[in-house]
Amino acid sequence: MPGLKEGSGESFKRGSLKRRLPAVALVNLDASGDGSIDDGLTRTYTLLLKNLNSSLKVHVAAGPVGEVSNTPINAADVPALSMTMQLTPIANSPTSPPLWLRPVFQNPALPQNSNNPLAQDLPFGWEFNTNADDVEILVTVNQLLLVGSELDGRVVVEIDIEWAGDWWDTKAFQFAIDQVQLTSSGEAVTLSTAAGGG
Repeated sequence: MPGLKEGSGESFKRGSLKRRLPAVALVNLDASGDGSIDDGLTRTYTLLLKNLNSSLKVHVAAGPVGEVSNTPINAADVPALSMTMQLTPIANSPTSPPLWLRPVFQNPALPQNSNNPLAQDLPFGWEFNTNADDVEILVTVNQLLLVGSELDGRVVVEIDIEWAGDWWDTKAFQFAIDQVQLTSSGEAVTLSTAAGGG
């Protein structure tokens, strides 16, 4: 969405009811290996998208981008299963604890009525409307699988919110998209993607 500013509900383009939340960088990828972590571990990052409602259309995108140009890295250059994303809706009630629903992405090869989460390889994006109040975004990055890929950049999560309800009150849609918050845990670490490790 070129030209779309980040930030509050004031940031939508004229005539467009969209808001882009500030991108969250989860991991730095370093092809040089100098001073970066080379431990072969899988790291999990949890983000929480809060205060959703059924009048909002949400687009969640995650994947690697180039460090200097901020351009996407070709999906073919990202090793399989090295980075994944899963979404889990959460229903909140004032009289009980939050109810965590099944993860969105399920393995279609397994029985339909069983819970068999299957995270999606990055880069990946998903657009949805939901009656859930919140959505957990789980991103995993496996440093061992990145060794030798020589990717240079960052792994980011980007969220776009669009009003999809009635236009009965312009202040209503601005208020609704202003309420949406994205929280994340931890700081971005730098992982080695160099051939032979860092």
